[in-house]
Amino acid sequence: MLTMLIFGANFVGGRQGALYGLSAPDLVTLRVAVSGVLFSPVLIMNGARTFLGIGFRRATVLAVLVGAPYFFVTMLGLQYAPASHAVVLNPGIAAVSGIVLSRSMLGERLSRSAIFGVPLLLSGLLCVAGAGLWAAPPLTVIGDLLFVAAGLGWALFTVLLRRWRVAPVPATAAVSVLSAIFWLPGYAAFWGFGSLRSASAAEVIGQATLQGLLAGCVAVLLYARAVAVLGPARTALFPALVPVFGVLFAAVVLGERLSVTQLLGTSIVGIGIIAAAWRGTPKAAIVRQA
Repeated sequence: MLTMLIFGANFVGGRQGALYGLSAPDLVTLRVAVSGVLFSPVLIMNGARTFLGIGFRRATVLAVLVGAPYFFVTMLGLQYAPASHAVVLNPGIAAVSGIVLSRSMLGERLSRSAIFGVPLLLSGLLCVAGAGLWAAPPLTVIGDLLFVAAGLGWALFTVLLRRWRVAPVPATAAVSVLSAIFWLPGYAAFWGFGSLRSASAAEVIGQATLQGLLAGCVAVLLYARAVAVLGPARTALFPALVPVFGVLFAAVVLGERLSVTQLLGTSIVGIGIIAAAWRGTPKAAIVRQA
């Protein structure tokens, strides 16, 4: 729940950064710089032993799915579409596709309550973003498609954590450190630090705290722990709660107006996640080891 609260605020913070002149590369830089520095001691203490026991190849895959590339796609989408779309499409797609991938890749069976909850999630998504998808300008549709792609990446990350049996701290450290190593030199070469230097100190510090410390470190760490405790199929349901928090943050912080249909859709998503997650626990089949 705390993870989803942070992610809901994260989308709104990214939209605010875009409105204040920070580009998607700027926001990615703040995220990976803070999280990379904070988790680099973990890598140093472990001596980079087969990259924290994960293996460099697998660590790279995890970093691509939810590290700098994932965040760049999400922040780029916020340059075109409102935060209310981001907090619905990204986590909504992650929740639904995460359940499907858990079934196909891990053999996890869904409870009857989950089967009941997933259609509710889909109907809630259509209520919140469906009308906007049909009536939105072309650039907004581009942003929505980027949110969908990011959601698919997050769902695959959720399933691979369990399939590869990766512990929360190594997973977060691998994502954070590799993202910093590969992103920061490219940012310095292609974009420089001009826009960050010209932005207000309050905005930079606020975004660094929200994007880097909370979303990049705390939220990823807690989510990885949730996958280990609850399993990927059940954990994958929880991102659908992000719209519940996110649309409220968007209305309060950014002044984005919500229609009655959007509010109804958000409520439906919330009911769907509660029904699917709390009425039964998915029965896990034997997990194939990679």
